[in-house]
Amino acid sequence: EKAVKNSKLKISSINDYTAETVEVEIKLPRGVQAEETIDALYAFTDCEVSVSPNLMVIKDNMPCQLEVEEILRRNTDKLLEYLQKELEIELGRLEEKLHARRLEQIFIEERLYKQIEEETIYSAVVNAVLKSLLPFADELDRAVNKEDVEKLLEIKIRRISRYDINRQEKEIKKLERNIRKITKDLKDMVAFTINYIEGLVERYGALFPRKSRLKHFDEVIARKAALSNLTVSYNRQSGFIGNKIKVEDEKKDMMVKCSEYDKIILIFKNGGYKVVPVMEKLFIGDNLLFMEVVNNKLVFNIIYRSGLENMSYVKRFIMPKFITNKEYRLFPEHKRSVIQLLAMGEKDIRARVSLAPSARAKYNSEEIEFNDYLIKKTSARGKRISNRVVRRVSNQTGKPRKKMPFFAGLPGINKKQTD
Repeated sequence: EKAVKNSKLKISSINDYTAETVEVEIKLPRGVQAEETIDALYAFTDCEVSVSPNLMVIKDNMPCQLEVEEILRRNTDKLLEYLQKELEIELGRLEEKLHARRLEQIFIEERLYKQIEEETIYSAVVNAVLKSLLPFADELDRAVNKEDVEKLLEIKIRRISRYDINRQEKEIKKLERNIRKITKDLKDMVAFTINYIEGLVERYGALFPRKSRLKHFDEVIARKAALSNLTVSYNRQSGFIGNKIKVEDEKKDMMVKCSEYDKIILIFKNGGYKVVPVMEKLFIGDNLLFMEVVNNKLVFNIIYRSGLENMSYVKRFIMPKFITNKEYRLFPEHKRSVIQLLAMGEKDIRARVSLAPSARAKYNSEEIEFNDYLIKKTSARGKRISNRVVRRVSNQTGKPRKKMPFFAGLPGINKKQTD
């Protein structure tokens, strides 16, 4: 509704049928296309909102702003680091458990507990156990300490009597397999981290469905979606241009339909040009030859007279690059330099030039077919038409064509009926 009030959209009515789900009906007036309105909704309303997060983080005890990729990389490295620490802790725990199981196996199967039956002092008992374990040092991963001995002494007689050799062997082999697996994972932490994340997704993914949707949207450019509801006019008598200027003489004055986002290119008779935004009122004088909405596909065809040598040239160029409100030139400045003809279009642009009479010349006029000339940069000088002075330029007459290009010339130049 706000966009409609600001003349951004043309809508006849809006009906809100929202209940469990959002449903808004927009009715369009006759002649307004739905696709254009949808683009305008994305451009001028909150149908599409850009969210720009401020990624401010604490890094090395200092606040700093990072990019998304850097944050993802740092978090990934942290996850890998934490998982590696977890594996190392688990590996140490399994190795200690395996060491304890092997000590227990040796202590019971080799009947080392019998060597402490006659000892009465606790220190003597410990020394007797340590001494009895010395022959089996190669079967253990590390040296036996006092804490290991204390754990062996805590084994109850009932447990010794019910000791199952096969069961103990299976448990030891299981511990060895787990240790080998963790050792292998520690050598390739990247693969382990990937598998860890995939496991989380497989286990918990169904419990946390995605609430947002990933969908490709074509970029909507506000300038293209905007309505061409403004008319920029040029009043030659007053020398003003703008959307608040009224046309008095349709033959001399100019006007173009545009939107508030468009830019207008102004070409003057002396070869100067500049691009201006749409504004209410701007004074440019009575020297304007041509104005049009900026379009990168525009092709300009001109014939101009170089005042320094009094020779005429033909040049073609596409819409030049520009900085708004900066003045440029199509050819070097001279008080007698002037555009003799300006035509818009890429194909089928023709003109007739009348040359200064010469007693030796077989003809005093020449037809110009702009298609015969290459499209070059704006700064190019162009190609000389003739070694003789061009006295008059007019559009080419002949058989009617389906489409007539735009021609603009100086006042006083002979113009015949257009094709």
